[in-house]
Amino acid sequence: MSRVLIYWVAKNKLEKNEIDSLSLEGLRYLLEKTFDTQIPFATPEFNIWEYSLIKAIRKVIQNETLIDEILDKSSFSTCEPQEVEEIKNHLVPIISYIDLNRMDTKEIKQHVEPFGIFSAIDISNVYCSKALDEELEFIRGIPIFKWINYKSSTSDNQIIITNGGFVAEVIQPKSILGDLIFKSNKSNGIYEWDISIEKLCGNIYIGICDVDEDLDKTDQKYHGWVLGSDGYVYYKKKWKWYDAKFKEGDKVTVHLDMKNRRCAFSINNNKKSVISEWNNIPSQVYPIVSLECGSKLRMGPQIISMDLLKEMITT
Repeated sequence: MSRVLIYWVAKNKLEKNEIDSLSLEGLRYLLEKTFDTQIPFATPEFNIWEYSLIKAIRKVIQNETLIDEILDKSSFSTCEPQEVEEIKNHLVPIISYIDLNRMDTKEIKQHVEPFGIFSAIDISNVYCSKALDEELEFIRGIPIFKWINYKSSTSDNQIIITNGGFVAEVIQPKSILGDLIFKSNKSNGIYEWDISIEKLCGNIYIGICDVDEDLDKTDQKYHGWVLGSDGYVYYKKKWKWYDAKFKEGDKVTVHLDMKNRRCAFSINNNKKSVISEWNNIPSQVYPIVSLECGSKLRMGPQIISMDLLKEMITT
């Protein structure tokens, strides 16, 4: 049964600012069992580090102002030596299951190394791996994300997100972001996600956008690099026939290559070619969908199959 619990915890992002019921021992168990996993996973490795660090600090220090100061400075300089030792003792069993090679150099240099939790050898080894372009993907397992109810001056009550964040529908034309940033990587970075079309009214646009995209712009119905349900691919005011129409009941798969910054799509597992004109995909992107009034879609994989459930229970 523990595998079922791991599945459900893994598909929910570990938020550093939330106080939850997951114990440090439970966290260690989760990270151990998913270290080299192929199940859906929602939390990037750097965010796992942040979450683990804050949970260990809160175990020792109850002053939230002091905790914020520690995090802002990326330093234990305001702590007593005994407090630092206790925090490190809480983290030692966990860091064996946190992979530095899934973080970028800036994250390690500014927010990991200064705390002195990982050994100098571990830090040196990961820098060496990066110099040799031997990085891993930024997230373990199969990346999974939830839809964000983006707040803007015109978005009140116009986006309905249900089923724990995996289903989105709109009552006015809107663009919706996923809560996961996909980053470029010199040696790895092939990502895929499925979106099921439950209701289609007008056009639906599915794809990616720059992390700095302004969703308040209303001069067009879509944002970023997207496939429309009409079978065309779009970027800004340019479009191209892609021969990939989709309708209600169809599954659209986004194939994102962040090593080469290329993108392709599949409809019901029929994969189309990489879009050669899209040669300007940035180093960090969000998943995005743009829906017209009444449209509804579902992110996958989000429902555990009965066969997999039985396998997990009996294993």
